[in-house]
Amino acid sequence: EIAIGPPPADPASGHPIAALILVTLLSLIYFAAFWASPMAATPAQKLFSLTVIEHVTRGRISLLRAVIRCLALWVGLILLFGVLMVAFTERKRGFHDFVAGTTVIKATEKH
Repeated sequence: EIAIGPPPADPASGHPIAALILVTLLSLIYFAAFWASPMAATPAQKLFSLTVIEHVTRGRISLLRAVIRCLALWVGLILLFGVLMVAFTERKRGFHDFVAGTTVIKATEKH
């Protein structure tokens, strides 16, 4: 059977750059908002009793620090070394933690 008319629209073919920008902004807002919130972790991190804190003061991180941490996480992932650092550092800190001055702790640890 021969189809007559325009082909069905493919949502992915419309504006890939706009979609990439939107997804990037939404993920930045998601991570930064949760990390800077009183919860100090994403829901998945809380599920595993993890909390993101400032490395020096051991307190809650600011929204700016959370945004920097998220951007540094992406850079580390793109360059393929950021998360691997966790295996080789004393406090299990990744590239993004060093850049943002943060640490992830278990809820059982003292701030």
